[in-house]
Amino acid sequence: MKLDIVTLEVIRNALPAVANEMAADLQRTSYNMMIYEVRDYCTALLDLKGELISQNVGGVSHFVADLGVLVVDGMKRYGRGGFKPGDVIITNHQAVAGQHLNNVVIYSPYFYKGELLMFCMVRAHWIDVGGQSTGFGAGATVADPWLEGLQLDQLKIYEEGKLNETLYRVIKDNIRSTSMARIRCLPPSRRFSTRPSRSAATWWRSFPTVSTRPRLRSTTMA
Repeated sequence: MKLDIVTLEVIRNALPAVANEMAADLQRTSYNMMIYEVRDYCTALLDLKGELISQNVGGVSHFVADLGVLVVDGMKRYGRGGFKPGDVIITNHQAVAGQHLNNVVIYSPYFYKGELLMFCMVRAHWIDVGGQSTGFGAGATVADPWLEGLQLDQLKIYEEGKLNETLYRVIKDNIRSTSMARIRCLPPSRRFSTRPSRSAATWWRSFPTVSTRPRLRSTTMA
C-alpha cells in the first residue's frame, strides 16, 4: 500500500510515542529501583514476525535485540490463533532469550477490529525471581540457571483478561518481600492510629485544590 508523505510521517511519530508512553508509565509506577533509578528496562512494539516497529528512548536500548526471538517463539508455541484480546504472556527462559533470569519479558497481543496486528512488550530487571540471591542475579558463583530462580517459558499470566491465579501464586511464593507495602504502612498506622492517618491522607488530597484556587482567583487574565 502506497502512503502519502503526511500519513507516513504521522504514523512514524505516533508509534514511537506509544513505546515512550509505555516506558513513562512503567518508570513512574514502579517500586523497583532497578526500573525507576537505573532504568534497566525497555519497551517496544513488534510485528508478528518479530520485527521491531518502535522502541522507547532511554532505558537499555540493546534489550530489544532478542525480543523478536521471543515473538517468533511465542508464535510457534501458540500459533496466530492462540492469542486472544486480554492475554498477557510472561517469559524469561534462558533457552530462548539467553539472558539472566532477572530480565523478565511481559507482552500482550494488540488487536484492531478482531485482527492481530502487533505485540506490546516490556523487558525489565526484576529485583528477585527466586534463586539464591536478589538484586543483580546470582552472579559468577552460579553453575546453572536453576540457581538463579524461576524460569517462566511463554506462560499466560492473564488469559482473555482473567488472571491465572495458580501461576500468580507460584511467582509470588518464590519472591521475597511481596508484602513490603503492608509492612511499610504498619509503623505510621501504629504510631498515629487509624483516624489521624485517614485525616492526613484526606488533607493531602485536598491540599492542591486549597492552595491553588486562591492563586487562580488573584490572577489577572491577559
